[in-house]
This record gives sequence, C-alpha cells and structure tokens, in this order.
Amino acid sequence: MIARSKPNVEPLAMRILWVSHLVPYPPKAGVLIRSYNLIRQLAKRAEVDLIMLNQPRLLGSYFDSQEAGKAAALEALKPMVGRHAILDIPAEQSAASRVLLKISSVFSRRGYTMRWLEGSSIENIVRAWTEQTQYDLVHLDTVSLDYLRRTLPPSTPIALDHHNIESHMMGRRASKEMNPLKRAYFGLEYQRLRAAEVAAIGEYSGNIVCSEDDKTRLLELNPSANVRVIPNGIDISGDPPVRTPARAKLLFIGGLTWYPNLAAVKDLVDRVAPALRQRGVSFHIDIIGKGPTDEIKASVDATDDITLHGFVDDISQYYEQATAFVCPINDGGGTKLKILDAMAKRLPVVGYPLSCEGIEVKHNESALIAEGPDALASEIERLISDPGLRDRIGEQGRRLVEDSYDFDEIGRNLYDYYLGLLTDRPSP
Repeated sequence: MIARSKPNVEPLAMRILWVSHLVPYPPKAGVLIRSYNLIRQLAKRAEVDLIMLNQPRLLGSYFDSQEAGKAAALEALKPMVGRHAILDIPAEQSAASRVLLKISSVFSRRGYTMRWLEGSSIENIVRAWTEQTQYDLVHLDTVSLDYLRRTLPPSTPIALDHHNIESHMMGRRASKEMNPLKRAYFGLEYQRLRAAEVAAIGEYSGNIVCSEDDKTRLLELNPSANVRVIPNGIDISGDPPVRTPARAKLLFIGGLTWYPNLAAVKDLVDRVAPALRQRGVSFHIDIIGKGPTDEIKASVDATDDITLHGFVDDISQYYEQATAFVCPINDGGGTKLKILDAMAKRLPVVGYPLSCEGIEVKHNESALIAEGPDALASEIERLISDPGLRDRIGEQGRRLVEDSYDFDEIGRNLYDYYLGLLTDRPSP
C-alpha cells in the first residue's frame, strides 16, 4: 500500500524518512507506544515520510484482519506524515517461511535477526524514495534494517534506533535458556548479532537508545559511536488519572507472545502467588495480554485468585481499580513502557530490578524493587497493608514521569539531536 498525503504544516527545518520495522499502531504496548509517539512528536517539528514493514502477527494481535489493521493505522498516521507506505516482509508471509529462514540462518554468518527483515522489494522502495526526494536524514528503526544502509545516498545522515541492544538481550536469553539446543542456537545468534552491531554502529551519524544502561552497552561495542539517550515516555496530556483502587487487586499487563512477559507471568502464577498465599495475604491478580500458553491457562484455571483476561481494548478500569502493578520481568532488554504507564496513572509499582532497568526509580520512593519471588511477595504485602505507602509510591512515580518521561519533551530532544547531526556530522 503506497499513498501520499499533505499534512497541514508550515515549512519545517528537516525532511526525514523514517523506516519502521512495524506498523506503529495502535499505541497500546511497548515498541508501538514508543514508535508512534516519536513519529508524532517529530512530525510536529519536521516533515516525515514513513515506510512501515508489516509484521502480520503483531498487527493481528489488535485487529480482526490485516486489512482492518492497515486501514486503522493509516487513518491515524496520515494526518501526521507525508508520503507513506505499508510493505510486506517476505519472511513473515507464513510459518514455513519463518522456519526456513531460521534453519538457513544457522549456516549464515549474519544470523536470523540481521536477515529477518530483508526483501528486495523493500530495498527498491527505499532506493526509489531517496532518489526522488532529497531527505535531510534517514531514520532506521532497528539494527535489523542495517542492510538498507547500502541503498541510501552516502551524503545523507542516517540514524539508527536501538529499542534494545539486541546482542545483549540475546546473550541474556541464551544464559537463561534451559534447553541445550535452544541455548546453543541463541548463543550462536548472540555472537553473530554482536559482530554485526560492532561492524555497523560506527557507520551511522547517530544512534539513539532508550536508557543510560543501553548507551553504556552500545559504547562497549564501539567507543567512538555517536549515541544519544532518547528515553521511552508517556503522553501525560489530558485529565489527571482517576484512582478508585479495590483492596488487594494486583495487575500485570503485557502481550504473552513476547517471551519476557510470558516468563514473568509464569513466575507470577507459579512462584509469587503461592508465596502470597503462604503468607496468608488475600489478593486477586488480573493478567491482561494476548497469547497465554496452555500451561499458563491450566495453572490459572486451578486457582480462584488469578484471572486471565487476554487482550482488552480499554484497560483504563483495570488501572483505576488496581492496588498495585506487579512486574516480575527478569529477561529481555530496553525499558518497560508498562512501568511508565502505571506510574503515570499513580499506580504503585512493585517488581524485579530488571523490570525497572533504564528508568530512574528509587526503591521505597518511586517504586518497590525486590529480588526473587519471596521478596516480591513481601513488598506486595507491604503495599496491600499500608495505604499511606501506596499513596506515597504512586505520587512519587507520577512525579518522576512528569519530570523525566513526558513525550513532548522527549520529542523535542530527539528533534534537536537530529538537527545537530546535520551540522555536526561525525566521520564514520
């Protein structure tokens, strides 16, 4: 699908081509929230053309059909951007095509992650657009799009977005995997990803990351890389959030097709909840997210104090009624937008350290941090039994979001960084 619209904007300082590895809509979770809002903020200050690669499984998580999802995305995005296109990813056309790519990637020096988004039709569109339009800057939204760098004009600054440091996340996944074949596969993928990142990141005019932790990791790969932290954020415009919490109502939100979320829910159901029961704590956990496994369903069905809701379009009532947001995530990378979203709603957060990685929380001030299920159960018990603690943690979390994670300020910083790349471009 390719179309052209003319947003009602004044002439602006930059014209940017943003190549996204997904359709950034609806802004309801993680990377979708980040991508949608960064595009929206840049479009206030620059002219943005947008090429989107459709991940059918991701779009299908929110819409009844691919056609409905694409139509809804275009309706939301067209007022922001100029030229726009939604393109198919060859490797995502079927389960068989994904399996074949994974198998062939075992014998490729580049690995699955660096080959996943490849497609000659995608290259042709990018080449055509950059030949027809003189862009001031091109934004590639993940290192998996690095193959497009060879199609871009050498005089055009290129920025690379790192939603996660992919090699670090893959290395962490390999270290936690119990299946020896999977562990070997993830370990091999880690080595190839790391080599690809080392080779690529210094070739970009700029690199953006979500946190200081990720900046450190990227500079370890290439100390000379130009890196700027553009954190995840929250749109805090509109009316202040309403809170009418029910007693001992705990909430977790996250798509369960993403392995760190699935592992967190398994830990919540199999370890944290039993620790709470053993302490005699009365509670109810609401888990919202599409894609639970049969194993998780069976475990929850055997309890009366946990409910699986699947995908919920409007989750405002769950935020409003929850006592605390519980996040036992202990894998993955980047920063967790679900944490910022809960804080923005004055909902106190309790989680493992990795849950809040990259977010400037302080234990016992803006969140409660605990190592392991027993310690997490202890902090949950504190929150449930102490209304003053709940109020204080909720207010401090909201204040932290207002001060440091408002998307309007984040968008201004991104624009300023990109503007600086035009006049202060580092040598590769």
